[in-house]
Amino acid sequence: MGQKDLGTCIIISEEDVFHLKIDLNNLQKRSDFHTPLKLISFSSIRVRKRLKKYIERKASQEEADIAIITHRRWNYSPECIGYDFSLYKYKQD
Repeated sequence: MGQKDLGTCIIISEEDVFHLKIDLNNLQKRSDFHTPLKLISFSSIRVRKRLKKYIERKASQEEADIAIITHRRWNYSPECIGYDFSLYKYKQD
């Protein structure tokens, strides 16, 4: 079942890849992205919603099925945060 069936991509962390024992060799890497550093609010729910929207937008452009968050970046202060993520698509047999 691909992105067209679900309407969205799966968003996981590198730790989830290890714990779920996902073989990245079965996936085709599409590209790497960096979210812009944003001033975050104290509400973690708002941060997650913004991050999810941003990743889903990029995933739909790249036709990706899985997004793996690889790194969290902080600016000089803890109020500014950004994420690095990679997009993958299932290999077609």
